[in-house]
Amino acid sequence: MNNGYIQAQIGEPEITHDKKWIYVKIPISEGRQFKVGKVEITGDTISVPRQELLDRLSIRKKDYYDREAIAKDLEYLTRMTQNDGYAYAEISPKTQTNDAEQKVDVTYNIKKGSLVYFNRVNITGNTKTRDKVIRRQLDFTEGDLYNSDRLKNSYARLNRLRYFEEVNFQTAKGPEENLTDITIGVKERPTGLFSIGAGYSGQDGAMIMAQIAQQNLFGRGQSLSLQGALGTENSTIDLSFTEPYLFDMPLWMKADVWKTFREYDSYDLDTRGFGVTFGYPIWERVMGYMGYKYALNDVKNISPLAAQTIKDQEGETTQSGILTALSRDTTDDAIFPTSGSRNRVAGDFFGGIFGGDVAFGKYNYNTSWFFRVPPFGEDLVFSPRGRIGYIQAFEGKEIPVYERYILGGLNSIRGLKDVGPRDPVTGDVIGGTTMLVFNFELIFPLIKNAGMKGVVFFDTGNAWENEYDLGDMRKTCGAGIRWYSPIGPLRLEWGYVLDRKEGEPAYRWDFTLGWFM
Repeated sequence: MNNGYIQAQIGEPEITHDKKWIYVKIPISEGRQFKVGKVEITGDTISVPRQELLDRLSIRKKDYYDREAIAKDLEYLTRMTQNDGYAYAEISPKTQTNDAEQKVDVTYNIKKGSLVYFNRVNITGNTKTRDKVIRRQLDFTEGDLYNSDRLKNSYARLNRLRYFEEVNFQTAKGPEENLTDITIGVKERPTGLFSIGAGYSGQDGAMIMAQIAQQNLFGRGQSLSLQGALGTENSTIDLSFTEPYLFDMPLWMKADVWKTFREYDSYDLDTRGFGVTFGYPIWERVMGYMGYKYALNDVKNISPLAAQTIKDQEGETTQSGILTALSRDTTDDAIFPTSGSRNRVAGDFFGGIFGGDVAFGKYNYNTSWFFRVPPFGEDLVFSPRGRIGYIQAFEGKEIPVYERYILGGLNSIRGLKDVGPRDPVTGDVIGGTTMLVFNFELIFPLIKNAGMKGVVFFDTGNAWENEYDLGDMRKTCGAGIRWYSPIGPLRLEWGYVLDRKEGEPAYRWDFTLGWFM
């Protein structure tokens, strides 16, 4: 039926056997193959123009009659009609066979019925999470016209919270014919988190990490987290609090305090500070952010052989400024997306009216896309990513060496370390003021039932001083494993250098367990 054989017939099975096997023979007569003839939509009209509905029908894209395409069209037309508020719309397909031309004409008849409104929204199963935390994720309110897409969006939003093991939406007729009740049933999952992990990257060295967090504090949807990391080259401790709906408005807020210590090849950096950031939805799936950051940075333990640029920045400096960003996220999953994109543009400004000892602006743009590769669907995902950055000095002051771009490791160019401009005298990596990175990944299941995925990748990029040189892009390729294990996300990736320079290792391993680096 899916290839135009609408007159196919299946005969009675014939069963025979010998001493070893039983044989089943099923006679099939395909008959003639019929093409798709005229496709029409009749009956009631809806807000979507009829020609637009016709253009989107699956059956019109088929050469031969296809029953699966008819089913998809029924689902699409039902959804479009329900989005106008006609919850009990009926879409009836009618086929007319033209034997002479070996074609099948298809007609879809729309019967809208009466407008239906959301009546009561009942929530069950939430013993900890407050009703308002669930209701504020809904894309509809009591009294709105029925809309199928808004129901689906609400279901997706609740699942993305990760507060619940199960989320179920049930509709039932209300006290009147034009009303429908919605019952949302949830099964809560533990939202407390304690994790211990480990990691290794070419850029940060070996690390052990720990985190204790509550992602649904007192059932209010707030989160409180304390995390720390101790490594051979980097250690940090961070305490953060997040309120997604400040003053019961869709105003996101995060406050954190931190202390980090990092060993570079020729100096150490000791940093402590605090920050607060606010976010507000500007359009659908688009968030705007603004925050403030204050940090005390101490460049110390400088090697006598260090570059003069580093020696000039020895001592303690204060850093004060605002952080701004605009982001859009249309992905279908927070951990392993299979479709959609993530885009973020950010500008940070320090010094000037905000005070502090340093003055500069830092601008970054990140983009990630996820495409399902047909015919494998969610089993094979192609993901291209790009990142570009620029740092600008203000007031004639030097850009802090620790703010400059130095690439390499899991989140930039895997297989390499310390990619960026070097001091011409000492050879120390001092970083660049411009940066460009591209990553291309193909993600596939390794052990599907366990959620373990494999990845092959190609990375290219570099950092420069006040320029972008596409002819000077470092290149690596490699493979790895990703797994959302019972103790947290795991990444194990191997990067091979395609344009190896003298003194560089041919490859590097990067590993993290506990959270993605």
